[in-house]
Amino acid sequence: MKTCQSLSRLLFCANQLGKFVAVGLLLLPAWAANADNLLVPDDYGTIQEAVDAANSGDTILIATDTDAYAEDVNIRKSGLTLQAETLGNCGKVDDLYCNVTIQGQGGPFGPRFLIAGASQVAVRGINFAAGTAFTVEQGGSAWLIRSRISGAQVTVNESSSLRIQQSTLVAPTSPDDQALVSAGGSHVFLLGRPLSWPNTIKGTTNTSATNADAILVVRGSELNTTGRNTISGGSGAIEVRDSANVNLSARTVSIDGEVFIGTVVTGDVTLRNGSSADIRSGIDDGNLIVETGSSAYVPQGTLLGDVSVSLHSIVELGPNPDLSPVTDPMVVMGNVTISQDSAVISQGVPGFQNVSVEGDVTCEDDESSVSFHAEFSADGTVSCSGFSTVAGAPEPPSGPGGPGGPGGPGGPP
Repeated sequence: MKTCQSLSRLLFCANQLGKFVAVGLLLLPAWAANADNLLVPDDYGTIQEAVDAANSGDTILIATDTDAYAEDVNIRKSGLTLQAETLGNCGKVDDLYCNVTIQGQGGPFGPRFLIAGASQVAVRGINFAAGTAFTVEQGGSAWLIRSRISGAQVTVNESSSLRIQQSTLVAPTSPDDQALVSAGGSHVFLLGRPLSWPNTIKGTTNTSATNADAILVVRGSELNTTGRNTISGGSGAIEVRDSANVNLSARTVSIDGEVFIGTVVTGDVTLRNGSSADIRSGIDDGNLIVETGSSAYVPQGTLLGDVSVSLHSIVELGPNPDLSPVTDPMVVMGNVTISQDSAVISQGVPGFQNVSVEGDVTCEDDESSVSFHAEFSADGTVSCSGFSTVAGAPEPPSGPGGPGGPGGPGGPP
């Protein structure tokens, strides 16, 4: 096997190896003592040829080229690292230049970069040209670090996993494609770094899109965020359905007493068909929609839009002392609507103003309810015959159908 043959190449490879071991960027198991560095195109004419020749623990270093590497890549070996020889700022949302670009050519499944059944595959500093899909499937696992995928979809399927760090994903312009899809019992982790550039996930800008959220999590899959991530959608930010789950970390992150931006979600968050979510990020310029037997826990943050709960679903607003130490208030800037045997509840933390709704709270049928076990305020009217509080929780303002209001419990007919 060819490796670092010239003195300059040898020094470069040794330097890179030292950096990786020193800072632990990949967080992978220790490389085997006989790990090699394979150079493209010096040692191998194509990336696929290098992949075919590589062994577990090897690193494939891809040289800077103003032209794209025109090929599909299929990885079925575990423990490989593919990275640009010079990383630069690839992956920054405001820096469109990367030193290495892969342009898929289109096999039976279209142009794509495929990781199938291989574990601990790391991809660093690479731009995937428009139309080149990035896919992890068949139980594979991968890291995507300081990379950019624009105009193509990232799909994690068939009980696979993908960790994304300091990267930008932009959806295709086709009407119904997302930037990122987690399906079939898979797991996606957005691991943003508060002190450097975030992960950025953007939905399509196609104005005709009707079902193209930035992220789709479906069929028992999961999405977790931590640190600094920016998620924004065309028709919506995140859709979760078919018994899937998302956990969105807080909007702010405190490090050594300093506060940094954390996870920011702009656009609708929709839960359907028995799905669930723990949302600590709040939602900018979007609504929270929970329906068909789904549930959401929103202990903190601000929802700038409306909350809609329907079809046997439940939403818990404000901190639950059994689940979260949060004492900051949870604020809904819009309206809260509950219908079709659904409920909104709040456990709350005694002594804190836990939930504030600036709009109206409306139950559209007698089977739906609102139950607050903590301090609650609503600037609008509360129209719920199923409204209940416990000792210490104030009554809502009077209004049509609300306690003390016309047509409500204790009020005139």
